[in-house]
Amino acid sequence: MLFAILFFLVAAFACYAPVLSPGYAVSDDFYHLARTMRASDWYPTLLATTNLQGRPLDGLLLATVLPFMKTVSDFAYLRFVALLGVAGVALCSYFLLVRFGWHRAHAAFLSVIFISIPAFQVLVSWSIASLYIFPAIGSYFAVWFGLKGLNEEFKRPTRIAYAGAGVISLFLALSLYQPTSMFFWLFVAITIFNDASFTRKTARRAILMLVIFGAAAVLNLAYFECAKAIIGTASLLPQRSHLVTDLGNKLQWFLSEPLKEALNLNRLQPSSKMAGTVALLLGVGLMLFFRGNFLMRAAQLLMAVSLIVLSYLPNLAIAENFGTYRTQAGLEVLILFYCALAARGALRTLSGKGDGIIYGATLSGLAALSIMVAHYHVLNFFVIPQTLELGLMKQQVYGEFGIAMEKHPLILKREETLAPFVRYDEFGLPSLAQSWVPEPVTFLLLRERPADKTLVSSKAASQR
Repeated sequence: MLFAILFFLVAAFACYAPVLSPGYAVSDDFYHLARTMRASDWYPTLLATTNLQGRPLDGLLLATVLPFMKTVSDFAYLRFVALLGVAGVALCSYFLLVRFGWHRAHAAFLSVIFISIPAFQVLVSWSIASLYIFPAIGSYFAVWFGLKGLNEEFKRPTRIAYAGAGVISLFLALSLYQPTSMFFWLFVAITIFNDASFTRKTARRAILMLVIFGAAAVLNLAYFECAKAIIGTASLLPQRSHLVTDLGNKLQWFLSEPLKEALNLNRLQPSSKMAGTVALLLGVGLMLFFRGNFLMRAAQLLMAVSLIVLSYLPNLAIAENFGTYRTQAGLEVLILFYCALAARGALRTLSGKGDGIIYGATLSGLAALSIMVAHYHVLNFFVIPQTLELGLMKQQVYGEFGIAMEKHPLILKREETLAPFVRYDEFGLPSLAQSWVPEPVTFLLLRERPADKTLVSSKAASQR
């Protein structure tokens, strides 16, 4: 147990250590910190905004944490908490994999791969979203309670109570951030798809998990509708306040954007060719992994595809077609799990053994590669460019480039990124390119300006 905790802490730090730098923040971080410091209505406004997204727990946690943030550098503490949460997610994945028959080493390496996904790279790097890691842990407990509810050693009222606890756990996870709550379907897939044959007991397990998810989702939707009725939808984008009606267009968008990106794994410049190749290999590998006759294997493949759709349900349910990487957390890890199963199926077919030395060596190599890729991404798409951008803004606001640039600082545009490239409003996007960011950044920098910098600015003004 202790060794596993230390292993995943080391892995999480290896992936995300750069985010502990105190010298940067990202877009919304500045906005929320500045608003907390100077807007008398920041608390009710924050609660109203998060409630209208069906995330009341998000609002309560942010309202608790933000008053303790005094400077931009304080956001590093939030990112540190997120890093601990990442290790916790890996530990949860590991426990469940081992429980359902995975070799301990293989389970450990696969769990490391899970926490290196692009969605986590965004959330850990983005201070104000760092708490969004924790719904993944809440979804694990929802599955854990659900499994307890299936234990026939308990009396019926006890089993019902456990199932109810599963519903509450998942509802709380959804109330913090819906997309990472969709780790629920990864954990469900681990309990369903393993080396054991698909039996009635497996079917019962799947049905109970579906009931738990359905109950929690209905509760979250009911809360969302009540919030809209009480607060109103004026501050919401129209497509986010309504459920989807054009299912055909939604399906086409899902296939062409979020699913394609998830099938590109850790690659940030998605390719349709790569997505198609991965999808084909997954289909063949999963058919080889599943047990039973052709019809039974086909039924399990259909179930696996259904879980893919369910893992992105929060974004499929609303009218808006805008899927950033941070919304793809559940989808990304489920695809990675299917890749692991497909590889086992292929190896078992070719060599008669699907979990031997070759499989372990492959997983360990992929885990090491995933750590390096995640580390590179957070360093070069977030930490370095955001640090440089904030430093440039600081020099201008402090008058080091003259009075003209102090009054009218140079603001980087979207295409003027200091990162390798830009993906959505996440990877590589200059914070100041967002229209609501420059003014809060200026306010925060002036508030933190040392006395000697004020003197420099005054001298420059007098000389002019």
